[in-house]
Amino acid sequence: MNQLLKRDFDNEEWNYYAIGFSAQTSANETERIIDGKMEKKRKGVYGPALGKEGVIFVDDLNMPQKQRYGAQPPIELLRQWMDYQGWYDIDDPERNFRKLVNVRFGGAMGPPGNGRNSISSRYIRHFNVLYIEPYSDESLRYIFTTVMDWLFVAKNTPVPWPEPVKGLKDSIVATTILVYGETMKKFKPTPAKAHYSYNLRDVSKIFQGIAKSSAKAIAKEDDVIKLWAHECLRVFQDRLISLEDRDLFQTLMKQTMKEKFKKEWSSVVKVEPLLFGSFVPLCFPGGDNTKKPYRDVYCELYDREKVKKAAEDALEEYNGVNHSKKMHLVLFTSAIEHVVKIHRIITTEFGHALLIGVGGSGRKSLTELAVFMATYTTFQIEITNSYKFLEWREDMRKKLFSFCGIDEQQTVFLLNDTQIIMESFLEDVNNVLNNGEIPNLYSLPEDIMEVMDNMREVNKNVQGYKNFGDAEIWADFISKCKNNVHIVLAMSPIGDDIKRRLRMFPSLVNCCAIDWFLAWPQEALRSVAEVFIREVEDLPEFEGIVSICVDMQMRVTELTRAYFAESKIQYYVTPTSYLVLIKAFKDLLAKKRHEIDTVIMKYERGIDQLAQAKTEVGVLQEKLVVLMPQLTVAKEETAKKIIEVDKQKKEVAIIRKGVEVEETAAKEKKVSAEAIQKDCEFELSKVMPIYNAAIRAV
Repeated sequence: MNQLLKRDFDNEEWNYYAIGFSAQTSANETERIIDGKMEKKRKGVYGPALGKEGVIFVDDLNMPQKQRYGAQPPIELLRQWMDYQGWYDIDDPERNFRKLVNVRFGGAMGPPGNGRNSISSRYIRHFNVLYIEPYSDESLRYIFTTVMDWLFVAKNTPVPWPEPVKGLKDSIVATTILVYGETMKKFKPTPAKAHYSYNLRDVSKIFQGIAKSSAKAIAKEDDVIKLWAHECLRVFQDRLISLEDRDLFQTLMKQTMKEKFKKEWSSVVKVEPLLFGSFVPLCFPGGDNTKKPYRDVYCELYDREKVKKAAEDALEEYNGVNHSKKMHLVLFTSAIEHVVKIHRIITTEFGHALLIGVGGSGRKSLTELAVFMATYTTFQIEITNSYKFLEWREDMRKKLFSFCGIDEQQTVFLLNDTQIIMESFLEDVNNVLNNGEIPNLYSLPEDIMEVMDNMREVNKNVQGYKNFGDAEIWADFISKCKNNVHIVLAMSPIGDDIKRRLRMFPSLVNCCAIDWFLAWPQEALRSVAEVFIREVEDLPEFEGIVSICVDMQMRVTELTRAYFAESKIQYYVTPTSYLVLIKAFKDLLAKKRHEIDTVIMKYERGIDQLAQAKTEVGVLQEKLVVLMPQLTVAKEETAKKIIEVDKQKKEVAIIRKGVEVEETAAKEKKVSAEAIQKDCEFELSKVMPIYNAAIRAV
């Protein structure tokens, strides 16, 4: 419907505007989007460009959430136009009434349920309501047979399709419709599997994938059957969340192939898992391997060694170019399979991906590698404490849409769920997925003029471009943005956030190819353990340690399943925990080796010191042997001196006694002399005054 309206009502007489609702859409946002597309006619009256009528198409009309008492503000705003031909300007301080003229509204919505709501009858009464029944199998066959006729017959190709391949087009269409119907019956959505919803977009993706290939790679009946089977696996099987569901779908494919094509799966598919890609040249002219292979041809990747080498070479080249963010990846079979899937999605026209897996499963790293292999550009936002909605819009305007629309770079916008700090981010992503643009992203005249000037400058050498008007230039800019932007969302299945977001933003399921990252298989666990444990030097029992790591991860995974069966509580054993286990082993081993090395070093140092002490003792013993006679002589002389000293001590004692007697007598004389001195001084003190007086008299 959207494409039909755009084709028939976007011309010299009509302006066409598309809006997509989600659960987060607000009345204010809806008003700003519509007002931003209108031109002023006169005071208080607005409408499409002069001389044109306008058609506003609202997709997912019943998605806005209901308020407490059942109102849906965006719908109530649109109903206000139906009743009063306008609304009040929320950006005008005086809240003047804005009347919209020369516009018509159309809408589309799915039946209530699965996040969709019933809408007010007061709004429905303004529409001519058409209920579209699901297409019958006959109608679907007619639609997609026409597509296959265009691909195999009408489309001009350098190499014509072989007649046996053309003869299978009706069977491929009928079998695809059968698989589509059986898939909807066997895999129904549940709260844990909210994305198990299928529509005709999924069927069209299968034929879009078939159209990626060419007669260069599809020369036989088995080739086109493999291509068809591969596209069914990518569209339907990759979103399944368990091995049990995937095995059930694989069984469905095998039975269908046997019943409809009369061929056994094992006789057609020689290499599993079945993979097609265009980044490894494995398609040779006429099937002759001695000739130079075709480049960039979507063909079966049957030589897994070449595929692995191509991925490893790309990883090495990526690390050589990106020194600041090198990726240390172990490219086991499952990882390479995801790289091929992501590469297929982003190289498809309007290809967007939703990657769902627990932390450490490689969603972001493998996407980076796939983007590098496709020679595209990766764009990511950088979250800071001050990063809010205005910064988000600035990144979208100045970077992402500038890369895609002005520079015409094929750009992959990689958005992790940890970066979604505001649900309004996903509202914009939902609009890009649905319509290829973000409404009111360029709301300021100077932003629009900057885009216009850049587009004219970039395309100045394009013939006739200088004669384009503003509307044509803007349409060209939006078209290039839509063609060149590829969104890859990396989300975790843990918690209720993903269930709520898939319910609130339907384009995440409808417009994205879903790739669910299952738990690493045993082969992947072993490959990772071998790579990281091999870094440990001189490690005995290498294979045994690798086996223990794998066994521990597998046992814990089994325990989590048993725990969930008993308690209904899901405990996730992530690849990150496995890497932590290996790192813990390496760190503990390094720590113990360091401790042992330290003890050995101390022991060796002690032994060296003992040896040195022994040497020094030997030297001292030799010196002692030489000194022993001298020591004996010195000992004898010392004994003689001791006797002599003792004799002298006795003589000294006798002399000391005589001295002590004399000392006592001397002290007595001293005392007597001191007494006489005192008497003399006393007598003198009496005589001195008389003497002094006589002196003065004379």
